[in-house]
Amino acid sequence: MIRDIYVRELKKSNFSKEQLSELAKWTFGYPYLYHLVGFYLWNQSERNLLEGSEVLYSDEELIASTKNFASLELFKNVYSKAITAVSPNTLKAIEYLVSLGGQNVPVKEIREHFNWASSDFSRYRNSMIDLGFVESRSWGTLSVIPPYLQEFFEGL
Repeated sequence: MIRDIYVRELKKSNFSKEQLSELAKWTFGYPYLYHLVGFYLWNQSERNLLEGSEVLYSDEELIASTKNFASLELFKNVYSKAITAVSPNTLKAIEYLVSLGGQNVPVKEIREHFNWASSDFSRYRNSMIDLGFVESRSWGTLSVIPPYLQEFFEGL
């Protein structure tokens, strides 16, 4: 469990198990987010040890600053770069899919929104799947895979 790894590696820190548990859940097991959260917490812990600080962070303060750091890094280092590799129509399809909630969205709804033929949309669909943006969990639907993709597009 991610929280247990954080607890083990950050045993000298003043972070509570509750704080670490909430942040572990927030990563959704996404490896890069897991890494970013651990990196940020490690640096915070090291800074406190070097400064001889016994400061206990409030839950809200630690969680908010960690999520902010990790989100910005994820958006900058992954999502911003990944969208440069897609065609304009693929990007439109991803944005629309995300705007609809991103989970089990009927392919037909996306195609009809843009007035695309099945053969045209299949190229965009394949591109989204190949890049790891979406998966097809059931026939005729698409779901967004990466966490916080909606927040990324809202910030564009």
